Amino acid sequence: MAEIGRADDLEIGQDLDFQRRQWVMQRVGWVAMGMVILAALVGFMGAGALSKASVGGPDAGLRLMYLRFDHLHAPTEVRMEISGDAIREGVVRVWVDQAFLDRIQLEQVIPEPEEVLAKPDRTVYVFQAESDPSQPIQVMFQFQQDAFGVHTDRVGLVDGPELTFWQVVYP
Repeated sequence: MAEIGRADDLEIGQDLDFQRRQWVMQRVGWVAMGMVILAALVGFMGAGALSKASVGGPDAGLRLMYLRFDHLHAPTEVRMEISGDAIREGVVRVWVDQAFLDRIQLEQVIPEPEEVLAKPDRTVYVFQAESDPSQPIQVMFQFQQDAFGVHTDRVGLVDGPELTFWQVVYP
């Protein structure tokens, strides 16, 4: 209950318990805002150190680099590094899960594939490659996300390793 106090010639109503609770809530709000800003800076809200992820590696023959946290309709990319050992008859065959392709808007594949083969559960991209096993092959898929949520997807090499990765897509 507010007490009425005097300050010079003024009568002032004050509730010190309420004022202390308000100060505590104000500081909790400051901490929460600071945590959101910190999370954004380190990549929890998009591009940043926490967002950059990779799966696979040189030993697996396939490495995938992507953003773990992404935004709906924002331009993004997935990079693949394929070991030169994956070259068969001068080509490399990479497959991408159809569920992934159904929820994105693919804008460009670099380098441009020689051939694209549609399968029921995946799409196979065939790339021309030099027969130097010491040089990894770089492939980049540029796209925009068309569905928000948490998604688990798969990519791989035909008759080779398969990688699973997950992304959180914010609206």
